[in-house]
Amino acid sequence: MLLAAKRALAEAGPRLVVTSAGETDLFDLRLECARVPRWADSSVEVRAWPITQQAERAQAFEANSIVFPRLSHAGLTPLIAFSISAKVGESAGKTVFVMNLSLHGAPEDRQDRVVRSLIENRDQLLRYILFLLASGDEAAASSGDLRKLPTSGQDGAGHSLPHHLLETMLRALHRGPAQLVRVASLLEVLRKEPSSSELLSSDFQKIWEPIWDTAQQVMEK
Repeated sequence: MLLAAKRALAEAGPRLVVTSAGETDLFDLRLECARVPRWADSSVEVRAWPITQQAERAQAFEANSIVFPRLSHAGLTPLIAFSISAKVGESAGKTVFVMNLSLHGAPEDRQDRVVRSLIENRDQLLRYILFLLASGDEAAASSGDLRKLPTSGQDGAGHSLPHHLLETMLRALHRGPAQLVRVASLLEVLRKEPSSSELLSSDFQKIWEPIWDTAQQVMEK
């Protein structure tokens, strides 16, 4: 019964539609299906919620659509969690899973806003860059290295750059420019913020700019 309900849900063609909630930067997220899903038995219950929300906000999927109201940019997501419960006599079962659904009508700058909200100070930026560069690099900074990044001070101002940042960038350049492209995209997003000068120090720029110039030359060949 649980598997049949999951198949019925997938075959119904679920998707997400974003509309304004009538207030600045707040949105309603509607989960709707191209076809009304039919459960095999009346004892089947299907509930859904965006993974950016607590499971307590789950809503029963009884009609062809449900609305999750007043979500922020960070709350909008194509990932929807589903909980399916079923009973047969005295026996009961439950399954929880996530579907990556098509998202329509979301603000074009949603992802940029989410990234900016996650990076509030210089230390967080350096950690994020190291994570981007460390993918597939066995010699890159470990989680222990990341924990050693300076954390004293609210904004990380006045601290020198970690020595392994340059080494990790150079190894990424040697392997190929793909990971550096991710960093360049991140920096482009952050430069749109008025406070970008507080995050992108002159010391960081001195390291980053010649490496990125070299990466661009490699990509042009």
